[in-house]
Amino acid sequence: MRIELHLFGYPRLAVDGRTVALGLQKGLALLVYAAEARAPVAREMLSGLLWPDLDAEAARGRLRRTLYRIGKASGVDILAANRVSVAFAADVEIIVDTARFETACDEEDFTGAMRLSSGEFLAG
Repeated sequence: MRIELHLFGYPRLAVDGRTVALGLQKGLALLVYAAEARAPVAREMLSGLLWPDLDAEAARGRLRRTLYRIGKASGVDILAANRVSVAFAADVEIIVDTARFETACDEEDFTGAMRLSSGEFLAG
């Protein structure tokens, strides 16, 4: 399964070439954070980051519901979560335009980097 996160311009998600309308700002934020972390992220850290104004139990509940809603909206299991952490599922190939941009810059392919940059980071 191929997941594409477009973070330049208005953020969007595609699964196997199909655009997915999450309708969840916190869900998209969770996906962006996990993609940028490139490693499993602690559930406690995510719940505190995304819902800092809630007590720990309520924030954990919101995180559970958000994970469920991401799976339901995308129609596939993008994320793998256990009691401790959240990460992209093992069978997911994740492509993030910002990572491709960084690679192009590292390789001094500035023309290619400019093609990837289609707006401000997380515009909107």
